[in-house]
Amino acid sequence: MDLETNIRKASELHNYISRKIKDHKALYSKSGYERDLMVLDKMKRGFLSKDISSLTWLKDESKGIADTLGSHVEEPNFLNKIYDLLTILDQILVEIKKPNFQKTVLITGGSSGIGKELSILLYKQGYQVLVVSISKEELKLLHKECKEINPSGKLETLEADLTQTESISKILKWISKLNLEVGVLVNNAGFGLWGKSWELSSEKVDSMLLLNIGAVTRLSNEFSKRMIERKHGFILNVASTASLQPLSYMAAYAASKSYVVSFSEALAAELAPYGVKLGILYPGTTKTNFLSVAGIHKENKKGSLGNLAYSIAMDPKDVAKVAFNAIQNETKRSVPGFMNKAHYYSTKIFPSWIVKRIADRIFKKE
Repeated sequence: MDLETNIRKASELHNYISRKIKDHKALYSKSGYERDLMVLDKMKRGFLSKDISSLTWLKDESKGIADTLGSHVEEPNFLNKIYDLLTILDQILVEIKKPNFQKTVLITGGSSGIGKELSILLYKQGYQVLVVSISKEELKLLHKECKEINPSGKLETLEADLTQTESISKILKWISKLNLEVGVLVNNAGFGLWGKSWELSSEKVDSMLLLNIGAVTRLSNEFSKRMIERKHGFILNVASTASLQPLSYMAAYAASKSYVVSFSEALAAELAPYGVKLGILYPGTTKTNFLSVAGIHKENKKGSLGNLAYSIAMDPKDVAKVAFNAIQNETKRSVPGFMNKAHYYSTKIFPSWIVKRIADRIFKKE
């Protein structure tokens, strides 16, 4: 349950317990009656004002409070209701402490496309958003857009090229200088290349693999260490529906995203005993600059890959909403959109050679 739901439930239980104590006033001494109402009042002020000191006191004194409040009202389930309230107050305390690190999100590639829309969505929801991008201009535009939405919101940006290994150290030093702890890492940065594998630029392919594989691996490992120390955290690695089968004409890209899936699933199992969770997002074709960077463009030719890709592409805002929900719920696997879900589940139902043959026909480059 989220914080507001817990507060609402605590309020309902508080009102029930208060009413029962008042109904049994005759069984109390004057001082005992006033003491119990004082404790209940402190409870209510604690959870309504989200006061950490009051809630910590309640947690430490919970056994005595339960015995005291339950000593005069001999009704079935009354004591259970008190314990239910104290349990919820404990959950509220955990939720209130979360903003210290769990509401701080680091997003790579967060100044354009899905990353930008997710950054804005998190910013609107009160998260402290840390955005890393290679584009200084895009970061400036993102900062301007966010501050127009909420001038007092928390947003920090860093220009860094994640194909350069020293950028990982740069990010860690930047976060340390900000004196922040990252509760959520979103490995979103990445790009693809379309064409016959041997015809693609070797330099571009190397950069793609360094970004899609190297940066994801290093950032996941670095922040895993920090999250393990706190026994909590969430990593969202952005894969792709391209990872679901080998993909001719995007061979290296699809392989890099298959790596992300395999690495993420294995790392999730390693992290589970430490209270750290990891999720995978599987976006498909999206209306971002990904297609043009990959070399896929709209064409006059009927039935071309470019025309098909642009016609079925999802709005990045819709993909960002799915990513946001994945962060909120710490979801293991998230597939946005009907077409992408159909693709995802087709790989579970049909033989891989059928799915690959269909994909090859779609992505074939003459």
